[in-house]
Amino acid sequence: MTSADSWKLNRILGSGGFGVVELWVHDQSGKRIAIKRCKSNYSQLNPLQQKRWAHEVEIMKRLKHPNIVRTGCVPFILPNVENVPILCMEYCKKGDLRKILNQPENCCGINESEATKVMREISSAVKYLHLHKITHRDLKPENIVLQDEKNVTLYKLIDLGYAKELGEASTTASLVGTLNYVAPELLWKKRYNCSVDYWSLGILFYELVTGIRPFLPTMQHTMEWMKHIKNKSYDHIHAFESEGEVIFGKDIQNPTHLSDCLRSKMIEWFRLVLQWDSHKRGKILDENGTSRLEVFTMLERALSNKILYVFCLPFYKINVYEIDNNTTLRDFQLLIKRDTNIEIKHQVLTDYNGAILREDASLTLQTNDHLFFLFRNGCCSIENIPTLSIPIIVEKMMTQSKNELNCETLKEYYRHTIYFAKKEIYFLQLYCFAHSINIDLLHQKINMFNTNMEKTLKNIKILTEKVHTIRTKYMNSTNKDENHKKIIYFDKVDKLINAADQIKAEFMSIKENNNRLRGQAEVTDYTGNLSKLYNKMCDIYVKIKKESSHKIAKPLDMSKLVFAFVAEREAQLRDKNIIDITRQIDMLQHELLKLEKGFISVIAMTELYMKEYHEIAELDINSVSLESNNCQSLNISITELNSVIQLEDNVIRDNLVMRYKLDNLITQMQKKVLEVKLDP
Repeated sequence: MTSADSWKLNRILGSGGFGVVELWVHDQSGKRIAIKRCKSNYSQLNPLQQKRWAHEVEIMKRLKHPNIVRTGCVPFILPNVENVPILCMEYCKKGDLRKILNQPENCCGINESEATKVMREISSAVKYLHLHKITHRDLKPENIVLQDEKNVTLYKLIDLGYAKELGEASTTASLVGTLNYVAPELLWKKRYNCSVDYWSLGILFYELVTGIRPFLPTMQHTMEWMKHIKNKSYDHIHAFESEGEVIFGKDIQNPTHLSDCLRSKMIEWFRLVLQWDSHKRGKILDENGTSRLEVFTMLERALSNKILYVFCLPFYKINVYEIDNNTTLRDFQLLIKRDTNIEIKHQVLTDYNGAILREDASLTLQTNDHLFFLFRNGCCSIENIPTLSIPIIVEKMMTQSKNELNCETLKEYYRHTIYFAKKEIYFLQLYCFAHSINIDLLHQKINMFNTNMEKTLKNIKILTEKVHTIRTKYMNSTNKDENHKKIIYFDKVDKLINAADQIKAEFMSIKENNNRLRGQAEVTDYTGNLSKLYNKMCDIYVKIKKESSHKIAKPLDMSKLVFAFVAEREAQLRDKNIIDITRQIDMLQHELLKLEKGFISVIAMTELYMKEYHEIAELDINSVSLESNNCQSLNISITELNSVIQLEDNVIRDNLVMRYKLDNLITQMQKKVLEVKLDP
């Protein structure tokens, strides 16, 4: 241990009843640590406070869990702290969960993927504490911090100052923690067990997915609050005031980012942990009538499957699917077909990075993405632009735009408004991102076509050089029949070269147009104006949150922003530039597809004409063999060759394939005629 000379106190991170948390930074390395110690002289604490302080330090030092903040030894000597328990912890630089929930964009809860991550990690930490006979007693957003580890955000529990080790018997309650999150039995001064943490988890996670606490979150008087909530039934998981009456509800309140599949499971879990009776809380009765603890098991089961979101471009909507480790790509596509009526063969499904999913294996093994994009045959047009649906509560606000309303009503209106605007911006962002993916996919196809074309043109050049060596010889031949056959062959090769040159010219035009399109798409900002309006909405919400609940105001400014937002959203979806980009993508994809089909014939004919050359030059076997080794293989089988010849919609069928078939047909007919003439 060194002196504190190389460590400097940076700032105070926070303080509690009699503890303070400081940030210390090392001069040379820049390493940062958090140190928790007494605000005042340790000797001035009463025996109970000293015991609690030492107990927290002792508990924290022996806990080892990825979602509980790490502790260690203080790396230097702090002055005037001899024989005083000091807690040295990792510094979690991303702040706490309260900071996240206080952001206006999270006023209706955080997104589902992140919410499931928080619930999974924090419940794991609490389960660990309970396995070690420790109850936290102060679970709240302020006691959950965010830490970056290997580019992954982890959520960690801190502040076990109120934690108690549970013996076989229940512990006598003492009123600790934040009243908004503590279990009822702590308020009633009853004895308690670890089920107090179940209640706190329920309150915490409900706020996580809705942005508000479940039971009368605005009621200030604790005793009045308890008088109402103690009458809740098992099914009741939220309560709110309406016109002076307390209304209980059995569902998760809207708006929320939870999908239907997870929502139904979380409702069951909230019912389990938000029971008023602590003896029943977290438990279910099995078929034999035996009580069984299900808090962590039920939540783990609810969060075990992966939830995938598919932005369906043709319909401008998001479909949500729950999959497990056994779900294959085909299973996934069948689900999409069920919901969209798009046949699997017409589905182009990409991940967030624009990679097309092809392998019919477990989806969870193929990608870690939660968001996917669906196109019909690669088309990037919206088949039906959906009519904008303004939430009823937002419409209600707009009809009352000139009325004086209390702050609590305004906050509720504004929460719904922000959720609505955020969702619409997100959809437009996905729409634009889908265009970017389509442009990138087109660029990949163009590069692949260019590679194949260059390879084939090289083979055509080799064929041309070979044909040139024998053209003069046969042009001067005295054998007219043989000469005629070779002239036809030379003519076919010339047509092949012309067709390849034509395709190359058309391809270069497509390539130039695609480069121009990429530049056009990159400089276009479709959500800028909407985002400005959204930010103004958030500013109004933040301002009203700071006002007294008794203050009244008009929602006029927010209503004006909604009108402007709706008009801008409609304008963006019908923007000429984005429609032009969509049209160009579809047109270039169609043109490239035609070239690809045509070039299949070029490849096939190159192979066939090379074989015919070998037949013509078979007298010079050694020479042909040597030259043959210099020709790149086109890797086209007889089966593929025949399938090319049988194509009905080939662009250059008339020029190449049909010519080849007719030439062979004429040759066969000539043989038959000769056979008839020679027949005695």
